[in-house]
Parts: sequence; structure tokens; C-alpha cells
Amino acid sequence: MSVVVWIVVASLVTLAFVTLVDRLPPAVSVVGFLVVAPLAVMFRSTGADQASVFSLLKMFAVSIGAAYVQGAKVTRLTEHPAGRAAGFAILAANILEAVVAEAAQGGWINAAAGLLLVLTQARPGTIDTATEGARRALRYPLGALWLAAYVVWNFTFLYARDSHGVRGSYAALAVVHLGVPLVAMGGRSERFITFRALALTLAVGVRLVAPFPPFLMLSSGWYRPAVASVLQGLSAALALAVAARAWRLRGAVSASA
Repeated sequence: MSVVVWIVVASLVTLAFVTLVDRLPPAVSVVGFLVVAPLAVMFRSTGADQASVFSLLKMFAVSIGAAYVQGAKVTRLTEHPAGRAAGFAILAANILEAVVAEAAQGGWINAAAGLLLVLTQARPGTIDTATEGARRALRYPLGALWLAAYVVWNFTFLYARDSHGVRGSYAALAVVHLGVPLVAMGGRSERFITFRALALTLAVGVRLVAPFPPFLMLSSGWYRPAVASVLQGLSAALALAVAARAWRLRGAVSASA
């Protein structure tokens, strides 16, 4: 199976997964996500990368994030400042994990872009839940520009990440777990974070438990230094644009106060 065919198949499977979980009774999926991380760690592959500290921490972090977005549908989490702050902190922590990992490998430009995304993340008070049809849904309006910067930053991180001396191995996986939420949100950017949490939990779980074909196809042949430089530049430019916009909005609010 070629990497391109794998991306198509994996995207369809992931889209079906996030759609199904989003429609499941939230209490069922919350329990599932709380137990999936220990199970994934217990049955993880013996490969060195899959057992790395970053991978293990990421499994727990994304599972907690997925449990949060599902739990918010059946609790009053988003009605309390502490509950909304928890959602903000979960996303920020997931970004900071990658920032630290990238900085440790010398990727200072993209690490700085990731840090800017944390600093310009929409405030916790914007997180809420609403009834959509017969279901409740978590909403976090991060904004189209911030989402674009986040997607480019995250893809750049995985494209340039050094795994056993090989870069670009997880670029194809990044296409799947970044692309599917963009499709699943149906043009509603406030729903991106829900589908992102669900898709990423599946992706990290597969990377830990079954990091081999046909479950996971590596794309190490994709890496080109020139492409990595362009991606880093684009990531930095978008992050700076987000920061500039946040600064202008802050100034406008201060002027009107």
C-alpha cells in the first residue's frame, strides 16, 4: 500500500471514528477515553520511539482532552470559570509539550511559533456548550486565523521531527489527524477542538500500539530541508500575524474602555 492510499483510507476511518464518538452517549465515551491511555501504554510497541517519554505523556494528555470535550456535554463544566479554565489549560499543555520537544531538537523558530499560539489562545471564557439538534456540543471559537496558524505549526513540528535520525516519518499521519477535524467541523471553527481531540487520541494510540503497516505508514521519504525551511517560515509568519491581531484587538478594547 502506498502512503497516499494509506492517507485516504486512514482519513476515512478516522472521520468515521470521530463522527461515531461524537454521536455516542458522552458518558460512554468519557469512560472509554479515561481507560484508553493506560491500556495503550500497557500494550505499547517495544520500539524505542513509541516508548519515549513524549509519546507516553502525549497519550495521557490527548485522552484527558478527549474526555473533557465529551464530558462537557453532560456536565456543567463550561458553566464554571474553573471548568472553562481546565479546557484552556488542556489545549495549552498539549501545545507546550510539542514546543518543549521541538526546542530540545533545536527547532527554535517553530517552537517560538507554538509559544505564540499559547499566548494568543482564545480566553477561557469563550468556551461553552450548546444544543445542536438532539445533542450537546462543546464550542471553543479559536478563530480561523489562529486555527490556520495552529495547523501549519503542528504539521511543521511533525514534518521536521527527528525520529531515530530520520525526519518526516510522521508527516503522513499529521495529514490525517489535522485534515480530518477540518473536514468534520463542517465550516464551524468552534467545533474544531472537539474533532481534533478525538482524532489525535486515535492517532497517538495507533502510534503507540501498532506503529507498523497497515495501521501506520511512515513517510520519511517526504522530508526535504528546503520544504522544512518554507514551512518554518510560514508557521512563524502566521503566528506573528495572530499575535499582531491579538495586540490590535487588545488596543481597541483598551481604547474603548
